[in-house]
Amino acid sequence: MSLRQGIRQTRLQARSKKPLPWSVYQVVATLVQHYALAPAFLQELATLDPAALLRRSHETPPCSPQLFPLLPPEQYELVQRLAAAYANPYLIYSRNPWEIRIGQELARQEPDLPPALLTSHSLTAIYQELRPK
Repeated sequence: MSLRQGIRQTRLQARSKKPLPWSVYQVVATLVQHYALAPAFLQELATLDPAALLRRSHETPPCSPQLFPLLPPEQYELVQRLAAAYANPYLIYSRNPWEIRIGQELARQEPDLPPALLTSHSLTAIYQELRPK
Protein backbone atom coordinates (compact mmCIF):
# COMPACT_ATOMS: atom_id res chain seq x y z
CA MET A 1 0.00 0.00 0.00
CA SER A 2 1.33 3.37 -0.97
CA LEU A 3 1.58 6.32 1.36
CA ARG A 4 -1.26 8.05 -0.47
CA GLN A 5 -3.59 5.06 -0.06
CA GLY A 6 -2.62 4.72 3.62
CA ILE A 7 -3.48 8.38 4.30
CA ARG A 8 -6.77 8.06 2.44
CA GLN A 9 -7.75 4.91 4.34
CA THR A 10 -6.87 6.51 7.69
CA ARG A 11 -8.99 9.56 6.89
CA LEU A 12 -11.94 7.44 5.78
CA GLN A 13 -11.81 5.46 9.02
CA ALA A 14 -11.69 8.68 11.04
CA ARG A 15 -14.83 9.90 9.27
CA SER A 16 -16.76 6.70 9.77
CA LYS A 17 -20.32 7.01 10.95
CA LYS A 18 -20.85 6.97 14.68
CA PRO A 19 -24.19 5.86 16.12
CA LEU A 20 -26.46 8.50 17.56
CA PRO A 21 -26.73 8.42 21.33
CA TRP A 22 -30.18 7.50 22.66
CA SER A 23 -32.22 10.16 24.42
CA VAL A 24 -34.24 9.57 27.57
CA TYR A 25 -37.42 10.23 25.60
CA GLN A 26 -36.57 7.60 22.96
CA VAL A 27 -35.83 4.93 25.55
CA VAL A 28 -38.83 5.55 27.82
CA ALA A 29 -41.24 6.10 24.91
CA THR A 30 -40.15 2.82 23.33
CA LEU A 31 -40.70 0.98 26.61
CA VAL A 32 -44.14 2.53 27.11
CA GLN A 33 -45.16 1.73 23.54
CA HIS A 34 -43.63 -1.76 23.28
CA TYR A 35 -45.00 -3.02 26.61
CA ALA A 36 -48.30 -1.06 26.36
CA LEU A 37 -47.80 0.50 29.77
CA ALA A 38 -50.72 2.26 31.47
CA PRO A 39 -50.65 5.08 34.06
CA ALA A 40 -51.15 2.46 36.80
CA PHE A 41 -47.64 1.24 36.02
CA LEU A 42 -46.19 4.23 37.92
CA GLN A 43 -47.86 3.11 41.13
CA GLU A 44 -46.88 -0.52 40.58
CA LEU A 45 -43.25 0.39 39.89
CA ALA A 46 -43.00 2.52 43.03
CA THR A 47 -44.38 -0.15 45.36
CA LEU A 48 -42.35 -3.20 44.28
CA ASP A 49 -39.73 -4.59 46.64
CA PRO A 50 -36.24 -5.30 45.18
CA ALA A 51 -36.70 -9.09 44.98
CA ALA A 52 -39.94 -8.78 42.98
CA LEU A 53 -38.37 -6.08 40.83
CA LEU A 54 -35.46 -8.36 39.89
CA ARG A 55 -37.77 -11.33 39.26
CA ARG A 56 -40.01 -9.35 36.92
CA SER A 57 -37.02 -7.84 35.14
CA HIS A 58 -35.58 -11.30 34.49
CA GLU A 59 -38.95 -12.52 33.17
CA THR A 60 -39.40 -9.59 30.76
CA PRO A 61 -37.58 -9.75 27.41
CA PRO A 62 -35.54 -6.65 26.48
CA CYS A 63 -36.33 -4.33 23.60
CA SER A 64 -34.19 -1.86 21.67
CA PRO A 65 -35.09 1.83 21.52
CA GLN A 66 -36.78 3.15 18.39
CA LEU A 67 -35.27 6.07 16.54
CA PHE A 68 -38.51 8.08 16.31
CA PRO A 69 -41.21 6.75 18.65
CA LEU A 70 -44.62 8.32 18.00
CA LEU A 71 -47.14 8.15 20.83
CA PRO A 72 -50.74 9.14 21.50
CA PRO A 73 -51.23 11.91 24.11
CA GLU A 74 -51.97 9.53 27.01
CA GLN A 75 -48.76 7.56 26.48
CA TYR A 76 -46.75 10.74 25.93
CA GLU A 77 -47.93 12.02 29.31
CA LEU A 78 -46.90 8.74 30.93
CA VAL A 79 -43.45 9.02 29.32
CA GLN A 80 -43.05 12.53 30.75
CA ARG A 81 -44.15 11.40 34.22
CA LEU A 82 -41.81 8.37 34.20
CA ALA A 83 -38.85 10.43 32.97
CA ALA A 84 -39.46 13.04 35.68
CA ALA A 85 -40.04 10.56 38.50
CA TYR A 86 -37.06 8.33 37.67
CA ALA A 87 -34.55 10.82 36.26
CA ASN A 88 -31.05 9.36 36.62
CA PRO A 89 -27.95 8.93 34.45
CA TYR A 90 -28.67 5.23 33.84
CA LEU A 91 -32.20 5.68 32.48
CA ILE A 92 -30.98 5.61 28.86
CA TYR A 93 -29.62 2.08 29.43
CA SER A 94 -33.03 0.62 30.40
CA ARG A 95 -34.17 -2.17 28.09
CA ASN A 96 -37.34 -3.28 29.90
CA PRO A 97 -39.84 -1.32 32.04
CA TRP A 98 -38.54 -2.68 35.35
CA GLU A 99 -35.05 -1.41 34.62
CA ILE A 100 -36.39 2.14 34.89
CA ARG A 101 -36.47 1.76 38.67
CA ILE A 102 -33.42 -0.52 38.76
CA GLY A 103 -31.46 2.30 37.11
CA GLN A 104 -32.54 4.67 39.87
CA GLU A 105 -31.45 2.19 42.55
CA LEU A 106 -28.10 1.71 40.80
CA ALA A 107 -27.56 5.47 40.55
CA ARG A 108 -28.17 5.75 44.28
CA GLN A 109 -25.70 2.93 45.11
CA GLU A 110 -23.05 3.39 42.42
CA PRO A 111 -23.21 6.82 40.76
CA ASP A 112 -19.99 6.41 38.73
CA LEU A 113 -20.33 3.20 36.71
CA PRO A 114 -18.34 3.27 33.44
CA PRO A 115 -20.37 3.55 30.21
CA ALA A 116 -18.61 0.49 28.76
CA LEU A 117 -20.05 -1.66 31.56
CA LEU A 118 -23.53 -0.19 31.13
CA THR A 119 -23.62 -0.84 27.38
CA SER A 120 -22.27 -4.38 27.61
CA HIS A 121 -24.45 -5.66 30.49
CA SER A 122 -28.09 -5.21 31.42
CA LEU A 123 -28.96 -2.98 34.36
CA THR A 124 -30.62 -5.99 35.96
CA ALA A 125 -27.40 -8.04 35.93
CA ILE A 126 -25.32 -5.13 37.26
CA TYR A 127 -27.83 -4.41 40.02
CA GLN A 128 -27.99 -8.06 41.01
CA GLU A 129 -24.20 -8.19 41.38
CA LEU A 130 -23.89 -4.91 43.30
CA ARG A 131 -26.96 -4.93 45.53
CA PRO A 132 -26.49 -5.56 49.21
CA LYS A 133 -27.56 -9.03 50.29
